Amino acid sequence: MKQIFQTYTGNAMLNASLMTIEAMAQLSAVTDITPELLLQLCQEKKLWQVNSRLKNYSMLFTINGPLYYEDGGVVYNALFREIINTIELEGDKVCELSGLRFNRSFETVYRDALLRIGLSGREIEKRDLSINRVWVPLIGSIGSDAQALPQAKFMPAIHPVCIVLLQFLPLSSLLYRGGIFLVDSSDFYFARTYVQENYNILLRSIESTSVASQITNQSFSKGHYLLIALKILSEKEDVSDVYADLNLWSFTNSGTGAACDIDRIPCSLLRKLYWLNDTDIRKELENILRTEAISHKFLDALEGNQEWNLLYPNKFKKVVHKGVSVRFFETYMRITGNDALLPYARYIATLIREYKSISFDSYLRSTAAWQEKDYRADLQAVLVKAARDGRWSLAHHLHILDSQHLPVRSGSYQLYRCIHFYYQRNVSETVMPSATATTSPVKQVCEWMIALIQQDELSWKITADLTDPQRYLQVVYTEMLCRAYDRPGVELETIFHALMDPKKYAFRRAGLNELLRVFFSQPEQQQYTVRAPEQPAEWEPATAVQQWFRDIRALAADYQAYYYDAYRHRETGVPPYGKFFRMVNSIPQESGLFLYRFREILDNTNNYLKEKGHSQSWSDSILYNPNGDLALLFTGMALKLSLLKLYKHTLEHQPATPIL
Repeated sequence: MKQIFQTYTGNAMLNASLMTIEAMAQLSAVTDITPELLLQLCQEKKLWQVNSRLKNYSMLFTINGPLYYEDGGVVYNALFREIINTIELEGDKVCELSGLRFNRSFETVYRDALLRIGLSGREIEKRDLSINRVWVPLIGSIGSDAQALPQAKFMPAIHPVCIVLLQFLPLSSLLYRGGIFLVDSSDFYFARTYVQENYNILLRSIESTSVASQITNQSFSKGHYLLIALKILSEKEDVSDVYADLNLWSFTNSGTGAACDIDRIPCSLLRKLYWLNDTDIRKELENILRTEAISHKFLDALEGNQEWNLLYPNKFKKVVHKGVSVRFFETYMRITGNDALLPYARYIATLIREYKSISFDSYLRSTAAWQEKDYRADLQAVLVKAARDGRWSLAHHLHILDSQHLPVRSGSYQLYRCIHFYYQRNVSETVMPSATATTSPVKQVCEWMIALIQQDELSWKITADLTDPQRYLQVVYTEMLCRAYDRPGVELETIFHALMDPKKYAFRRAGLNELLRVFFSQPEQQQYTVRAPEQPAEWEPATAVQQWFRDIRALAADYQAYYYDAYRHRETGVPPYGKFFRMVNSIPQESGLFLYRFREILDNTNNYLKEKGHSQSWSDSILYNPNGDLALLFTGMALKLSLLKLYKHTLEHQPATPIL
C-alpha cells in the first residue's frame, strides 16, 4: 500500500482533514493513510450521503459542487474513485498545499472521470473543471470566484488527492463565531487530539439524526473550545510540555461573504489556563469560560497579566456577583505576576478586623467599601494604631505604595480592593510580612526628612504634631529646612525635586506626612544620618524654574551686599555677620508677616542699587512661580535659605573674622 504522507503539511485545512481521517479510522500515525484506506472509508461511511446532509458542507464548499447534482452522487463518487485509482506521488509539478509531486492535473482527472461515466465531450465542455472554491475553501481561481481569498491570477497547482482529503473535513467541522471552526497548532499531537474531540462531537450528532434529516451545525464559544484544549492538556504531566500556540480559525466559503478570522491563543495563555484548571478550582474556570458574556474579558485580562474585575464581589443592578474563591483568586494573581503584595493584603485585612473604628466598620459590609471616600483615611488610621503596637512600620508601608516616584504619594489604591476581598472572605494572616530593603526615591526622601527632624532643635514639637490625628496634615517644613541650611541636601533644587509638584510649583506634603506619622508612631525608631536623596542623573528643573531660583539667589546676594555695607563696623570695616544671621533668622514664614518684611527687603535693596549707580531694580514678580501664581510659602523659604547659605559661605571664606 502506498504511503501518501510521511508527516503533516504546512496547510491547516489539509492537516485537519488528515487528522479527521486518522480519527475516523482510529489510526496511530498519518503515515497509515493510504489510497485504499480513503476509498474504504468513503464506501463504509457513505461519505457522499453524510456530506450531503451536513449543513456545514455548503459553508466549506458552496452549493455548486457535484454533491448537489441530481444524480445521486454519481459524478461525486466517480471523481473520488478516479483520483484514488490514478494517484501518483512523482512528477514535475509540486502541490501548493501539500508539497506532493504529480503530473496529471485535477482538470485532466476530472475530465477522465466524466468520460468514464459516459458524458460526451460536448457535455464536459459545458462544465467548470477548474480548481476553485467548490473544491478548496477560500482559494482563488481563473474562473468566476470573485469573492475568493485571494483572487488568483494563475490556476493553482494542487494535487488531486488533496481534493479527496478535504472531503473528510466536514466530519470534524464545528462552528465558531458564525463560521467553520478549524484548530491549528504546530504541536501536531495536540492538534490531532483536538480534531478527534471535534469528530467525536459531530459523530454523536450524525448517529443521533435520522438519515432523512439534515445534520445541524454544532456551534460553541471560544471558552468551550478552550475547555477542550484544557481537557487535552490535563493529560500532560508537565506544563512545560505546552510549547505551541493554538490558532482558532473561523471562516466561511459560501456566497459573497467568504472570509476568515483567526484567534491566536499564545502558549503562555494556555499555560496559565492549565494552572487554573487545577482540580480544586476547575469548576470555577469552566463556569467562566462557558459564560460567553464574561469569558472574553477574562481571557484578555489573563493574557495581559491584568486583574480581572470579576475576581471580586460586585453588584450589577439586580445581579449580585459573588466573586471567585480565595484559591482561584490567589492562583490567578500568582500566574499573572500580581501576587507579590498578597501577604500584605491578607495581613492588613487582619489588622482591620482588630483596629477598625466604629465608623469604618459601618460600611465594611459593602462589596464596594474599598471605593468609599473615607476608606483610605480609615485604613491609614488602622495602620497607625498597628504601628503603635509594633505591628506595622514605615518599612512595610513603603512596600504597598502605588508609586515610588516623587513627590511622595502615600496611596495604595492598587491594594485596597484586594485587602477588602480578604476582609470579606474572613482570611486571616497574623504573621507580619518581611520588609525587604529598598532604595526607592520615596524611601530616600523619608529617611532624609526623618534625619532632619531627629536632629532639629524643635524635633519634639514636629514629632508631636505628626503623631496627632488632628494636626499631622498641617505640619510644614519650611522653618525646619531653613534651620538645617548647612545640612546635606538642603538646596533649592533638592527641595523642589523631593517635596514639590513640578507642574503646580506647590509643596505636596500630605503623602509624606502620612508616612512620617507611621514612623514616629513606632515604639522603636531608627536614628538616621542626614543623607541627601539621590537625584536622577538626567533630572534638572525646567528652564523657568532654574531662572526663578537664580533670581531668588541674586536678590539674596544684593540684599546681603546692602546689609553688609549698611551695618559694617565703621572703624574696622568688618561685616556684621552676627547681626545679619540674627536678622535672617527673624524673617517670618507666615504669609502676611513675610510679605511685610519682603517689601522692606525690596525697598532697601533697590535704594542701595540706585545709590551704587546700578540701573537694575527688583520687583515683587519674584514672589510668583512660573505659572504666574503667588507662591509666598516657597519664596519665603527659598529667600531665607539663600540668605543663610550666603552667611555660611562668607564665614567659610573668612574664618578668622570675629562674629559681632
